[in-house]
Amino acid sequence: MVSPPSRTSGHHHRYPPSSPSIPSSVMAATTKKQQFLQPFEHLFATLEHTRGQKTKLDDTIRQSSALMSKIQQQSSPNKVADKVMDLMEAWMSPYLAQMQHCIDRLEILEEKVNAGTNCAAQQKALPSSKTTMTTTRSMTPNDDARKAELLVLMRRLDHLERTMDAAGRSAK
Repeated sequence: MVSPPSRTSGHHHRYPPSSPSIPSSVMAATTKKQQFLQPFEHLFATLEHTRGQKTKLDDTIRQSSALMSKIQQQSSPNKVADKVMDLMEAWMSPYLAQMQHCIDRLEILEEKVNAGTNCAAQQKALPSSKTTMTTTRSMTPNDDARKAELLVLMRRLDHLERTMDAAGRSAK
């Protein structure tokens, strides 16, 4: 009697050594059975290997996805802030250049008024300061320094208008 094939590593079978008591027809049937089962055993081993690889791949994808989410969460606020600052700078640059031009003109007019009046009290009354507009990168949406700059400019303009109105009335 022949014992059934036993599994060892992978898809190889070990059969007991042939003995003279086993008829050759049984041996031939066993060999045919082994030949018939070999492709199926190979397919089974390949399927098991594929399942293992799929599990590893799924784990790697899950880890990569978690890592990508973490990276995107950490870098998104910085990218958004940089983009907002770039847009603000593009929008504010012409405004700041125009404001600086107005400041320069205001200072020239103040110098002319001061030179025309030659009055020490008049010169003290003018809030004089070399004003320069701050850069866009240093601005914040509710920047108190920006408001203070505009208030000083408005006072200077108001004072200049009053002085010029007074000078115009006295010349008449």
